[in-house]
Parts: sequence; C-alpha cells; structure tokens
Amino acid sequence: MLTVKAGKTDDIIFPGKLISKSGMKEGEKVKIDVRKGTLIVTKETDDFFALEGALKDTDIDKRIKALDKDWDKWKTPESL
Repeated sequence: MLTVKAGKTDDIIFPGKLISKSGMKEGEKVKIDVRKGTLIVTKETDDFFALEGALKDTDIDKRIKALDKDWDKWKTPESL
C-alpha cells in the first residue's frame, strides 16, 4: 500500500522498487491518465509521439485490413 499526499508540484514520487519493476527511470517524463479510478502510467517518448503525429491523417484500419488480406494469402514454403 502507498500513502497519497497532495503536493505543490507536478511530481509524483514512487518507491524505488516500484520504479524498478515498472521499467521507469528516475526523472523520466510519463503521462498519467485516470480511468475508472485506476492510474494509467504511460512513458512519453519523443519518437512515439512523432510517429503518432505522422500517422494522424492515415486510415490505419484500411492498412490493417490490407495486411490481414495479404497475410491470409501467404503460404508457408515447404521444407526441404
């Protein structure tokens, strides 16, 4: 169990073991969302958000359907 305390900054302090288990690093920027009373912690990386921005006008569902169609047509090569 953790104790929740209000602070004057935008920092959240986690126990070191929790940071280690989560794969986070001290000082790392993370995004926190609250969904149905659950905190969702997401690592914010510049590369991810750059990719997200680059794909904002792409119809991803169309691309996934095309990939699925090609995948279904693919046949496993016979072993030698």
